[in-house]
Amino acid sequence: MKLGLIISSLLYFVTLMLMQNQGCKGCLEKERIGLLEIKHYIVEGYSYLSTKGYSYNIKELDSWVDDRDSNCCVWNRVKCFSGQIVELSIYSLINDFPDPIMLNVSLFRPFEELRLLNLSSNHIQGWIGNEGFPGLKKLETLDLSTNYLNSSILSSLNGLMALTTLNLGYNILDDNFFPQGTIYSYNLFIFQYKR
Repeated sequence: MKLGLIISSLLYFVTLMLMQNQGCKGCLEKERIGLLEIKHYIVEGYSYLSTKGYSYNIKELDSWVDDRDSNCCVWNRVKCFSGQIVELSIYSLINDFPDPIMLNVSLFRPFEELRLLNLSSNHIQGWIGNEGFPGLKKLETLDLSTNYLNSSILSSLNGLMALTTLNLGYNILDDNFFPQGTIYSYNLFIFQYKR
């Protein structure tokens, strides 16, 4: 009787594990769609510049395909943990443009478990609506280095309460770049280098 119970429990456990592996296609559907929206934003928003001789590294996003069977956790520049995106590296995708760009940060709303976001070297001057990074309550590391950001963006980072590392190196920041009431965290480590 005990042997039968042990065998049936083991069989149930193995079946459960197989079902979980079968159902997992990578990140959450809303995150997969979010990645595709980021790709579309970059491709559609800036493809006209390639006709003028400017480049962007869109080939880096070739693995980001609109296919539900594609595992977005293995896409370039994406890292997952337990089926959710925790790291997103969009560095140096649009770095050869003649003018700085405004980034639509609402594109990052679907990534609720995101811990690291690298937006360095993209000619970013600020974000549309100056609304900050909504919904990124678990973001620990934000790399905004080598862009065209000034002190005005700092107040929009206030909602990032888990932030421990902020890289602002090689931007256009004032010497007193932390006005009163911005970025309040005891554990925040900030990198700043002059252009």
